[in-house]
Amino acid sequence: MIDKNIRRVPVTIHHREYLIRTDESVQYINKLAGILDRKMQQISAGNPNISEIKLAVLSALTILDSYSKLRDEHEALLMSLGHGEQTTEDSSGPLQFDPGQTTIDHSDTE
Repeated sequence: MIDKNIRRVPVTIHHREYLIRTDESVQYINKLAGILDRKMQQISAGNPNISEIKLAVLSALTILDSYSKLRDEHEALLMSLGHGEQTTEDSSGPLQFDPGQTTIDHSDTE
């Protein structure tokens, strides 16, 4: 059965074209791709000889570092306000990957 909410969103990340199959909005996927593209451009500007895979991993770790720190600050704020419970990294949340929702079709542009 084909999910009618799934769409294909073309994005360019670090000079490569990708087709993202997702149930998220086009605007949201473009926003995420833009964040990743900018981070990869920033890191590659300071490290011109870095391999593409190392660049991707370093970019992902840098973005996840920022996300994790913001999440910790958010949880601390909620706790100080008496809202919510402390969560763990194992709890369900935005970092959970559901392979049925979003996939990437890689298309080389070279």
